[in-house]
Amino acid sequence: MIRIDLKSIIYLIGLTVILIFVFRIFWPLLIILAIYLLYQYLKARMLIKSAEKQMRKELRENISVEQQLFQSQVHQNDVIDAEYVEHKEQNDVQ
Repeated sequence: MIRIDLKSIIYLIGLTVILIFVFRIFWPLLIILAIYLLYQYLKARMLIKSAEKQMRKELRENISVEQQLFQSQVHQNDVIDAEYVEHKEQNDVQ
């Protein structure tokens, strides 16, 4: 069986009375606080989205600049002529 002592019951009653008092007297402040918190949340989301959009734009620009640099360095008409000759070392035994 669950044992509930008198101290817990008094604490619970006191907490309930305080909450009722806060909600009855300060409900307009609670509404204002809720609206302010919602505004700050939406503002932060918009800031994060704009930062993400700016990052993606800069990333696209960096990739296009790198592609242009790479394409200017390597032309399709350039022919690389390389000749490979294998030299045997003196220690190689056949």
